[in-house]
Amino acid sequence: MASKEYIERLQMTVEHLHGCSAVHVASAHVKEVWRGETVWEGEVEAFDLTGHPKARRCYGWSYGDPEEFITILELPPVDSPQAAVRGWCGVPGQEGQGVSTGLMRVLVAINLAMAGWLIVDQMLNGVTGVDFLWGVLLAVLFTAAYWGAIGSLVLAARAIRWLMKPN
Repeated sequence: MASKEYIERLQMTVEHLHGCSAVHVASAHVKEVWRGETVWEGEVEAFDLTGHPKARRCYGWSYGDPEEFITILELPPVDSPQAAVRGWCGVPGQEGQGVSTGLMRVLVAINLAMAGWLIVDQMLNGVTGVDFLWGVLLAVLFTAAYWGAIGSLVLAARAIRWLMKPN
């Protein structure tokens, strides 16, 4: 069971990010399994929203160290805490949503090639010391930004698929 302080912090995050009022209404335990492996497990908090132009509900949870809050609006195709977690994890749902293994391998290969190229280019040009460390840091930041972009692309692809599906 989540503490009152945790739920209040999450509620403030929901209100700040989505520009509306939020009231905590429920907690749900979600365990997302894909190909026999648990990809995420934890408590998802549900908030009823007032004043949001499109959504009436939002799901939220935290992960990582330091703690990071995730908030997902209940807009199609998200209709439950499980669907919110599934969309965030990029795990295929009932309708085959998610990033295919082949596509993910290509994206990983491109990402690693770009980060590796940044480092190798520095070594070939005789960059050493602090300048070399800045280059490695740049490669790491590039990798992090790239994976953030992948999450956005996955969500955009799902939205397009949902809009194009026949009624």
